[in-house]
Amino acid sequence: MQSNPTVHARINAAVRQTRDISELIGVCKGVLADGVVNFSEAAFMLQWLEMHKECLAIWPASELYTTLDTLLEDGRLSNDEERQLLSTLIGITGVQVDLSTNDTEPQYAQTSSELPLHEPTDGLIFQDRNFCLTGTFEYGTRAQCEKLVAERGGLTQKAPTQKTHYLVIGNIGSRDWAHSSFGRKIQKAAEMRRDGQQIYIITEQLFTEQL
Repeated sequence: MQSNPTVHARINAAVRQTRDISELIGVCKGVLADGVVNFSEAAFMLQWLEMHKECLAIWPASELYTTLDTLLEDGRLSNDEERQLLSTLIGITGVQVDLSTNDTEPQYAQTSSELPLHEPTDGLIFQDRNFCLTGTFEYGTRAQCEKLVAERGGLTQKAPTQKTHYLVIGNIGSRDWAHSSFGRKIQKAAEMRRDGQQIYIITEQLFTEQL
């Protein structure tokens, strides 16, 4: 069977993008190793992103690039901007840094990304709403959590689609995720929101509070 050059090109691009995002997560963790970020480190990350343009359309590279480009526009990094950038890096990687002191050694635990969260202010609606669950849940197994959704009239999906109303992120994360702090479901949902789709990305905590 003759191979399709277009398909091969897409597969190769996807492989490179996955590799680049994993490398970017490593770069971000390296910057967070001492719990602070300075101008030269921020400039290095911006330069890295500009040298890997193929991943700039993908979350979280897209969001980090926008943040860095804005913060470094004036050629400096103020204390407030440093804290904003630290918060972004923590959200991407799941690395725990105490921003109240900036002197707590980061803990590289398997935690979930917090950056893409977008939670409703008026609570969750279960009846006739589509839920997609990802990661490992403290409340119970994913099957048990999906059963709770069904008991309240909701529907569950294996992956986020245009019909998804909520993506629920388990507190613990998952060793099966493509990257250490997030997986493809979170990445896809974040990009869907960026493109204008009304999908909420919520924590396990909010989910269990609304049960």
